[in-house]
Amino acid sequence: MLRSPLHELHAVRGARLVDFAGWELPLQFEGIITEHRAVRSAAGLFDVSHMGQLFFHGPQAAEFLAWMTTGNLALLAPGECRYCHLLDEQGHIVDDAITYRLGADELLLVPNASTATRVEAWLTAHLDDFDAMLENRSMELACLALQGPDAPRLLQDEVGLVVEPFRVVRHGEMLVSGTGYTGESGCEIIVPAAEAAPIWEALLQRGAVPCGLGARDTLRLERGML
Repeated sequence: MLRSPLHELHAVRGARLVDFAGWELPLQFEGIITEHRAVRSAAGLFDVSHMGQLFFHGPQAAEFLAWMTTGNLALLAPGECRYCHLLDEQGHIVDDAITYRLGADELLLVPNASTATRVEAWLTAHLDDFDAMLENRSMELACLALQGPDAPRLLQDEVGLVVEPFRVVRHGEMLVSGTGYTGESGCEIIVPAAEAAPIWEALLQRGAVPCGLGARDTLRLERGML
């Protein structure tokens, strides 16, 4: 079973760990209701390092992803993000994902953990006709989701950044985007796996509440998100 770079910290904190799409991840820490309310009233911090991290490089990378998704990603300016769907030939949904345009010839697509392998295979099978390449960095990176009305302040206090909704900022080796899956203000922080633990601990010390997958589901369902 795969484990997040933060697994040991979760175990020490007493998280209830479960199997999710082949990953051992926290379902809850203090409790789903407590964590749900923390996100709605202040700030919660989720470990979503199980999400895929598929980078696309090349002069036709944006054109390729525009062809493969429901969003015209070729129109994204560098620094913008968009929620979209990947469809098969019959129009069935393969996955939903957020795509980030990091530069003119560089994009990042973040699929769900349960479909990441299938998404990578699906995209690779259609890539030959485009001047672009796919780089899977899922196991090199960690992703933290800081969500809630206090999240922007905590991000600014800790990292010194302000990120607008559906924008992405590169800060050294860190990517910070104004995205999330809770219906609240917040951001997602993508960092090299070895750098995740200090950021996780620092944000908790600033008042964020550790949250598990249970609260993530109740929060998104409450907001009517897929």
